[in-house]
Amino acid sequence: GSATFGKLVLFVADTSNHRIRRIDCLEDDGSGCTPRVSCFTGRCGNGTVSYVATRHAAPPEPGYADGFGDVARFDSPGGLEVDGDGTIFVADTGNHLIRAVNASGFTITLAGTVQVRGTNEEGDPLEGCPPPCLEGVPGSRDGNLTTAQFSYPADVALGGNGSLVVVDASK
Repeated sequence: GSATFGKLVLFVADTSNHRIRRIDCLEDDGSGCTPRVSCFTGRCGNGTVSYVATRHAAPPEPGYADGFGDVARFDSPGGLEVDGDGTIFVADTGNHLIRAVNASGFTITLAGTVQVRGTNEEGDPLEGCPPPCLEGVPGSRDGNLTTAQFSYPADVALGGNGSLVVVDASK
């Protein structure tokens, strides 16, 4: 999915790379736009909490984490929609969640049920699962933002009165 914000910005759900990409003008001298594609959120750095370390490229990897673009993780993001304030709403398909990304690139979980993913025999988080090692719970349940469940949400759209419409695989 893709959505625009303002005159020269396009956001794209890069599903297979588990990222939200931003396309904008590198410069516009009046004769046209030189497009630039950049990672906006979804392990844009190396996926660590150290600012210096995040300046290096991270390989695409599915996962779940809220936070700024360098550490936030998605699992096969699908459709997205941008509101007038620049908030990007994302159908995080593989995580069974609806996520929101503000104009600064900070990602939160907006709707869906989240649980502890699991631990190894020693009680430590599973390898490759950054703390707090959570995952979305698939299902088909209406409810408030934290108890609702989605099954592979594929797209989102802004509805009337500030609502968000979600398309998922639930029956």
